[in-house]
Amino acid sequence: MQLREIVLDHSLRELTVRGQPDYPVAVYENDMAGFLNGSVPWHWHQEIELVRIRQGTLIVETEGQRLVLREGEGAFLNAGVLHRMSREGSRNCQMCNIVFAPQIISGTESSLIHSRYLLPLLHCTALPILKLSREIPWQGRALELMEQTARTWTGQEELWELALRQQLTELWTLLLRENRQVLAQREQRDPRLKTMLLYLQEHMAEPVRLEDAAAAAGVSPRECTRCFRRHLDTTPMAYLIQLRIRTAAAMLERTDDPVTEIGLAVGFGSPSYFGKVFRESTGLSPREYRQRFQKEGTGTART
Repeated sequence: MQLREIVLDHSLRELTVRGQPDYPVAVYENDMAGFLNGSVPWHWHQEIELVRIRQGTLIVETEGQRLVLREGEGAFLNAGVLHRMSREGSRNCQMCNIVFAPQIISGTESSLIHSRYLLPLLHCTALPILKLSREIPWQGRALELMEQTARTWTGQEELWELALRQQLTELWTLLLRENRQVLAQREQRDPRLKTMLLYLQEHMAEPVRLEDAAAAAGVSPRECTRCFRRHLDTTPMAYLIQLRIRTAAAMLERTDDPVTEIGLAVGFGSPSYFGKVFRESTGLSPREYRQRFQKEGTGTART
């Protein structure tokens, strides 16, 4: 199935429900053209995510890392990692995304499997993301297992839940065996970034200054900008503008609120500036964007 919207809370955590409470897993066949500007915004989730590229090129960014994934390649995204995805240029990209809670493998958080074999990798800040290539034997096997998992999910024949769990368990075993040295490392992510992102999310509708975002994390404006450039390859104010644009796009899709009110609600001081920036970002005016969405009924990434 195609994931049509990404709903986030105030902390940028994705709220999408995966599968059923007693079997939290979902497999998506996603077309990046279905998302606003062909990209998925910065977000995180508690589940593990596996990505396999079927066509085109996908760019996956985390805090400080940028992977370029081409057809046939894939990636492992650890739980809790802030990330975003975008297609390369205007070329389309199709991919398979497998998102699952650790309990699919361990059963319960109190089990020995969870504490001995899940937590070491889940808590490994040295391995937030890993590119998978067919040229490396064990990674090629991991990609095969991802494809098997996708087929198992689609077919859902008798005993499919056991088969899918077995495939993900074998893949997890490969990750543990082949990354022993990395798992032994102890690195720390920069907690200041999430603090500043949260501040921008909560105060988006206000006339936010660079100094305000910096003060939220107790750093100087210069260090704030350096942190954004190092981890997200953008500036705080550029990130804020894109956040406002994505929120406005979601409001144009979901509501009948006047365009002028939407612009003011997300923090643009004047209707003309809102229209100018929205067109520069999407290629459409806010009214044109609303008309196209209502006519075509296509989904976009929402924040």
